[in-house]
Amino acid sequence: TGKRGRKGRKGKGGRKKGRRGRGRRGRRGRKKGKRGSRRGRRFPSAGLSRGTGATGEPAEAMKRVLVCEGPGCTPNCCNKMYASLKRNLNPDAYRISRVNTKKLRNDKWLAECVALVIGGGYDNNFLKNIGNDGAALIQRFVQDGGTYIGLCAGAYYACDQVQFQKGTKQESSGERPLKFYPGTCIGSVVPNFAETRGKKPAAIPITIPSSRVPGFPQGGTIQAYVDSGGYFSAYSSYTTDKFPNLKSVENLAMFEKREDCARPAAVVKCNIGDKGGSAILSSVHVEF
Repeated sequence: TGKRGRKGRKGKGGRKKGRRGRGRRGRRGRKKGKRGSRRGRRFPSAGLSRGTGATGEPAEAMKRVLVCEGPGCTPNCCNKMYASLKRNLNPDAYRISRVNTKKLRNDKWLAECVALVIGGGYDNNFLKNIGNDGAALIQRFVQDGGTYIGLCAGAYYACDQVQFQKGTKQESSGERPLKFYPGTCIGSVVPNFAETRGKKPAAIPITIPSSRVPGFPQGGTIQAYVDSGGYFSAYSSYTTDKFPNLKSVENLAMFEKREDCARPAAVVKCNIGDKGGSAILSSVHVEF
């Protein structure tokens, strides 16, 4: 009787095992089917997956937008810029990624990259961590048709010269390597910056000329956040050997008139090279 009992239990176990096996196969089949139907719902017009275009040919590789993080970058600015790009760019066309500033020394980041964003932080740290090799790669990237977006510290870093808090303990002045903007970025534009730094960005009015910026066809004045950003000073000429690839500079937004500058620029666009490259530099935090 004991043997028959044991055999019976084995038999039951065998049947259970068989049912489990069939169940797993069945579930796999159903899951696979669901994934397939999900793709169909995502591309209802052509019933295509991400791997093919409307003609059935392989689709163009997704374009990469890189947001700098790491040494020199303020985490809050980096995170807000990353989140803003995620909200506003088409996820089927652009892949938003982060890149450490030190990794810019290696040319691997250039693959499929269409825009490089360097936001708020400390531009002296960019000099140290990006170095001359990284700066040369950024220049090459823009000359070959890429877009550089510099906000606050990233904007200082892209100018010919920087003059920050002159005559104070926080002073940082000197030449910078990228030289997308042919003049000097002078800051901070925030009054009493030494007392307010790090507490809260200040809201300052900026004027947008008509038809210069998408979304502002008539132009106008808006409030924009500034922390330690400066203004882009006037320059006399950029037709020298110092800026061989600079084609033109556009003022996209202006601060109010200052005693030391009649037309202080808040946002500029520098057109670089013959392949459509550009550097968009903003002293205001558009990501906030």
